[in-house]
Amino acid sequence: VGAGLRVTALYEVVLVGQSIPAPDGAPEVTSGEPIAGDRVIEPSELVRVRVRWKDRGASAEDPAHETWAALTPEELLTPLDPTADADFLWASSMAAFAEILKENAFGDPAHLERIAEIIDGQRAADDDRGRFVTLFESLSLSPTP
Repeated sequence: VGAGLRVTALYEVVLVGQSIPAPDGAPEVTSGEPIAGDRVIEPSELVRVRVRWKDRGASAEDPAHETWAALTPEELLTPLDPTADADFLWASSMAAFAEILKENAFGDPAHLERIAEIIDGQRAADDDRGRFVTLFESLSLSPTP
């Protein structure tokens, strides 16, 4: 990711003892190789994300900067939770809508009404969101029971 750019990453967290959702048509779950090295996470955290970067123009020998954030059980939100911040709601709505458009097993058309509410609420946030709302409305989508 280049300097000055903004990225949103959405992850689904599956807690220990729970199973990964597997709706009809979902791809088979695969797992990668275990990660070697120390894992730094506090017992109160569900997940910790660390991001490392180097300043523009840095050499391979220059040290990297690092920041991190953790998620605790008290902070856990569902993607369409009305208490989430506006950007998170927008990003999760776009991801949910994309899954519906792809007819992915994880896309649930029952969420279309809530997606429409979220995006309509952000119509005036900026020109890009406003144009998307107009496009979304032109699709004449309706939630299916």
